[in-house]
Amino acid sequence: PQVGCKYKLARKLLKPLMRSTTVNKTSVKLGILLEGRRRHLERQSGRRVTERDLHWRKLISIFLKRAWRNSTKAEEGYLG
Repeated sequence: PQVGCKYKLARKLLKPLMRSTTVNKTSVKLGILLEGRRRHLERQSGRRVTERDLHWRKLISIFLKRAWRNSTKAEEGYLG
């Protein structure tokens, strides 16, 4: 019985860390994609920031906010 309690406590303490790790991994992956996209646009047009690039960054920020919100809702026990 005590082993089960220790397991539950450890899992409860690690859940926020696991959630933040998932969001951080997503952020790192999208950062790598963003860097590649920026370099491609620089080679293609010679400009640093174009309208398409700004639009793409906005989509990434929306995606990250949604991923974070869903992970916090999953922690609370529901998705919506």
